[in-house]
Amino acid sequence: MDTIERHYYDDEIDLYELFLILSRRKRLILAITIGFILFASILAFVIPPKYKVEAIIRPGVTGFDENGIPINDWKIADFKTWIESKPYERTLISKYGKYLPEIEAHPGRGGGLLSLTLYTPWPEKGKQIIMDVINLFLDRVSGSNSKITSEKHLLKQEIEKEKNSLPLIAIEKQKIDTQISYLKSKYTSESRGISAIKEYVEILKTTKNRLEKQITLIDKNTKKLMKLRDRAMKDTSNGDTLSLLMYSSVIQNNITYASNLQTMLMHIEEKINAKKREVEERKLRIKEIEKQIKDLELKRDKELEKERFDIQNVIKQLEIKLSMLRPVEVVQPPYSSIKPVKPKKLLMVTVAGVSGLFLGIFLAFFVEWWVEARKKYSSHLEVEEDAKSS
Repeated sequence: MDTIERHYYDDEIDLYELFLILSRRKRLILAITIGFILFASILAFVIPPKYKVEAIIRPGVTGFDENGIPINDWKIADFKTWIESKPYERTLISKYGKYLPEIEAHPGRGGGLLSLTLYTPWPEKGKQIIMDVINLFLDRVSGSNSKITSEKHLLKQEIEKEKNSLPLIAIEKQKIDTQISYLKSKYTSESRGISAIKEYVEILKTTKNRLEKQITLIDKNTKKLMKLRDRAMKDTSNGDTLSLLMYSSVIQNNITYASNLQTMLMHIEEKINAKKREVEERKLRIKEIEKQIKDLELKRDKELEKERFDIQNVIKQLEIKLSMLRPVEVVQPPYSSIKPVKPKKLLMVTVAGVSGLFLGIFLAFFVEWWVEARKKYSSHLEVEEDAKSS
């Protein structure tokens, strides 16, 4: 237990001594820390501020396979290797001078994009440098340009062909409209014909009713005359032969007239039935006309419209393909940061302060150790000298 307390006490003594050392050498520590901070501050304000200039590109499309899938003649790794080999450096130095910022190429996460980055005090100049690098690469892959030109020519021909088919749809629509107008006129004619036939049938029915009434009346009169004739024939005592003859003549005339009326009535009924059949035939023709009109309207409003939409969609797809044809696609043109990104003054001063503080503490202990070592060495020499002299 006494040993543990002694060690604990020794530790307390050691920590206190360390604190005393730092207290004695605080000016050294403070001077080194302030010196580092002043140096970093001067350096931060002396170094010219640099802006970040960046552009994002990806491999362009140089053609399409049989399934319409885009084909690329070069990959991100090709451009990155080309940037790192710096074949553009001599051209850019001749244009912009010896100072040429380092251009960095960083593939995107998905591997389909490539970021070109440089840091320069002149952001506009940096943008131009990146565009010049891209154009120089385009010159390098000029072999793809002839292929792209040929592919563009074919696509333009296809687009022109599809566009020429659009007026044909309009002409077809006009033809269908003409057919519909003709069928509608036929529909109107048939409808009017049915109305006229119905009116005529009504007239025939009226005539039929009138004839039936006449026939009924004649039959009644004839029956009465026949009764009168029969009565006169029974009463032959008067010898009224002339009356009998008159009765017989009138009866015969009534029968003949009734027969003629009956014949007329049969003809009227035949006409009525014929007209009814004609109405039914016209109704069937009207249904057929309605079906034809409906089919033509369906073709005009849906089938031809769908065909027009499909052609326009094909044209859009071809135009998209046409716009995709380029060796390099600039996804994001060169742009610069609004504010300088280098040097990071606050970070520099903070790191310098922390580094100066640690270095000051280290030197403080080193100086203290050096002083103590010299004292021990001096006292050791004195002891040896005293021993020799004695």
